[in-house]
Amino acid sequence: PKPENEMRFLKMILGEKGLVCVQGADHTKQRRVISQAFKFEALQGIFPAFTRQADRLAAKWEAAADIGGTVKADADFGAVTLDALGEAAFGVDFGALEDRESEVRAAYQALFPTGGSQVFRLVYNYVLNQFGALAKIPLGRVEQQRSAGRVIDKKVLEVIAGRREEARSGKGNGGDLLGQMLDASDAEGGGGFSDEEVTDNVKTFLLAGHETTSCTLTFAAYELAR
Repeated sequence: PKPENEMRFLKMILGEKGLVCVQGADHTKQRRVISQAFKFEALQGIFPAFTRQADRLAAKWEAAADIGGTVKADADFGAVTLDALGEAAFGVDFGALEDRESEVRAAYQALFPTGGSQVFRLVYNYVLNQFGALAKIPLGRVEQQRSAGRVIDKKVLEVIAGRREEARSGKGNGGDLLGQMLDASDAEGGGGFSDEEVTDNVKTFLLAGHETTSCTLTFAAYELAR
């Protein structure tokens, strides 16, 4: 079984029905469906999305260098990985690198801040969510957390609704990660995904797919620059 305390914290951010938080038969079912989006043929199809986003980042940094400017590498890596994941896995342009629809990126930064306060705020979030009574106190940090969660939830529901609308117009669900989950959601015989499972898995992969990658890129760039 997964550790209860850590799961309580993750469920607050990711929901209760995503791959990270479910166990047993539900976990096996979800892995089987989601793994289809990570087969070699599927990855070949999304590779151009990553190169496009990398080119956009390079162009932004080159433009800054041409005028003797500076860039915030950690912020830009966070933005470009969110954009890359949005395009490749969910067919949506978050526009984070150009600060379009930046509320999504801002929401993740509120939940997982960068800089010197990161450790303190993560520990603070963790402690708050271990004690239900504390989470009900109208503290500023608690409300900021809830507000960030509402922003992410709203965007995720918009992305799913948009893809379902495309499917109704005859375009199908698509072959990316979201498409695989919606195909499973539409499946008959009780073996498909519920709407909650689709929603929570989009939130799970949005976070796991971009935040970890952006941190890795930031530290790699730091080491290369030393």
